[in-house]
This record gives sequence, structure tokens and C-alpha cells, in this order.
Amino acid sequence: MPVDDEVQMQTLMPITCLMGQLYAQQQAAQGWLIAQGIDRAVAAKYVGGVYNTITHDSAAAGPVS
Repeated sequence: MPVDDEVQMQTLMPITCLMGQLYAQQQAAQGWLIAQGIDRAVAAKYVGGVYNTITHDSAAAGPVS
């Protein structure tokens, strides 16, 4: 995403730290499904699909009002 200057870029960059939390949440969701008896491959594919949809939809999000 283009920004106006380096200060703006440095302000936006810490948000990338949320990626670790997102992956941890996915892993926890997969683990929960597996504990409920869902096959590992099915759990991974399902959770991956759900998070793909969520993150794809959020890319088109508008400003918070």
C-alpha cells in the first residue's frame, strides 16, 4: 500500500505484528477441531478456508466510522 512518507510507513508497520496472533489463533482453532475428532487435514483445510475468507473480505474494508 503506498504511503505519503516514511513516518506514515513506520506508524503502519507495527500492525504487521498481528500476523503472529492470527496464526496462533488458526493453530488453536485447528487444535480444537482435532480434539473434537475432526481429521487433521480436514481441520487445517477448513480453518485455512475460513481465515482466507475473513482476511480476503477485510482487504476491501472501508474506514471505521
